[in-house]
Amino acid sequence: MKPALTLALALALIAPGCAGTETGNAADPGVPVFVQLALTSDAARDADDRPLVIEQAIGRVGRIDFELPEGLSCAALGDPRCVEGRIRIEGPWTVDLLTGALSPDTTARIPAGRYGRVDVRFAPGDDDVSLRVEGRAPGEVRFRLLGDFTEDARFEGDAAVSDGEGVVPVRLALPVEAWFADAPLARCIDDGEVPLDGDGVPLITEDIGGDCDAVVDGVRRSMKRDGRID
Repeated sequence: MKPALTLALALALIAPGCAGTETGNAADPGVPVFVQLALTSDAARDADDRPLVIEQAIGRVGRIDFELPEGLSCAALGDPRCVEGRIRIEGPWTVDLLTGALSPDTTARIPAGRYGRVDVRFAPGDDDVSLRVEGRAPGEVRFRLLGDFTEDARFEGDAAVSDGEGVVPVRLALPVEAWFADAPLARCIDDGEVPLDGDGVPLITEDIGGDCDAVVDGVRRSMKRDGRID
């Protein structure tokens, strides 16, 4: 397993009037945070336990929602970014999930407290793609997967965000290697009905049918449940 890679999502739209506590000063700008998506490995296994290697994973993130700590409310904070009990940081960003490259590079402030859930919204851009994954299946067969879905990758845990400590890192474990656990990718390729792209590489999308549709659907389901806040 490769050492953990980090993807810096320096989220930064600093909003005025973001109080640090429910009874805090309305002039308090909140705590600056530096959000990281940490990839644990580029190795994966599909639904049939067949090994895969992820060589590229590009996502488009539309927004990031921080669920408010206990005792805080949008009404008390008076922060225009607060929506239904969450501080919402709007993108979009293009994220290289393997190299850590992020565009554009930004930062953010959120109220102090303990955060138990963060949702990262993947959403298609102008090219109608929210996730692009390339890699090798068994037998060194290359593949490309394009997802056009809009989904929230859920991260749960316990992250303490304290004032007075400078920029606070919030690390999200992104288990890309688990995304294919419910995806019959090798079967999809073995069926021989996958169209080839301009490079002659099998191109997997959700409109092919059969096992290939199940691959994209399996990746989408895994994104919604496997993340954690370290």
